[in-house]
Amino acid sequence: MAATPRVGFAGMTHDHVWGLAPGWSELDVELVAAADPNGPLRDRMSREFGVSRTYDGFEDMFAAEDLDIVTVCLDNAHHADVVEAAAAAGVHCLVEKPMAATLDQAERMLAAAGEHGIMLMINWPTNWMPIYREAARMAAAGDLGRIYQVKHKGGHAGPEGIGCSEYFYDWLYDADLNGAGAYMDYSGYGANIVYEYLGMPTAVYAHAANLAQDFHTVDDNGLLLMKYERAMALVEASWTQTGHVPGTTQIGGEEGILVADYHAGDLILYDDRNKDGRILNLPPLVEGQRNAPEYFLHKVLSGEPIEGPSDPARCRNIQEVLQAGLMSMELGREIRLPLES
Repeated sequence: MAATPRVGFAGMTHDHVWGLAPGWSELDVELVAAADPNGPLRDRMSREFGVSRTYDGFEDMFAAEDLDIVTVCLDNAHHADVVEAAAAAGVHCLVEKPMAATLDQAERMLAAAGEHGIMLMINWPTNWMPIYREAARMAAAGDLGRIYQVKHKGGHAGPEGIGCSEYFYDWLYDADLNGAGAYMDYSGYGANIVYEYLGMPTAVYAHAANLAQDFHTVDDNGLLLMKYERAMALVEASWTQTGHVPGTTQIGGEEGILVADYHAGDLILYDDRNKDGRILNLPPLVEGQRNAPEYFLHKVLSGEPIEGPSDPARCRNIQEVLQAGLMSMELGREIRLPLES
């Protein structure tokens, strides 16, 4: 690895890249190259972040550049192609959520990382929200007692409705490139949050449909129900919300309930002493764990494993849950886990 790590970008059609790039620019790294078939995106990366060399395709970039790290921000279905090419070139990969469009693609990514010894991380933006860090800490400390139910609701007015770029919503509205519609966009967040408290479910049942947005063909709302031996979880995904509807997670334990509002940034505790709820004071995230680039760079330099929501093995499991949900929709019945290989 270079004394100053060399960072590239493979794909810029995922709008989250414009939130990740500033994080990289604040670190002791060199932003050296970017690849995307869309000229305006390459121009923007050069203009705003000083990336001097750009390429139409990631294959050309890996062939020409000596990179240490690549940030992968393109459609879900091509994550595996980029990771396989990067791994073969010895480049560590930070991949924007979700891991892939299918379970098979996710397993290809794990296999490539393992074969070539590169570090692979999947970035879920919720991982850098203090509400979820504190909720996980409290649950692990036993403050809520045994967790028996988790509910998560996530969504907005849809990719076009909230002003996503055409490069982003073009593939979000494509079932093959995204993996589904709102279901794939938002259920992964919820399934990963649920996993923190309940682990892998024994079965899932899911439903998704286009209820209101006739200008595209994928689902604009989805429901994912996860079953456990003595617990349950429900994840709701929507692209049809009007106004600033709270995005909430409810973590129910035998001794208390936490409600996290990720829009307001509030974490509220309900228990015998706080029957009407108490907004908790949240400790700030510690250095090295405040955003995805900072965390990933620390792990690459230290050699420590990726942990928590961004652990690729865990994210592979999340992909299995999502895939089981898609199977449930197709077959109209509950799907048991693990899936048969």
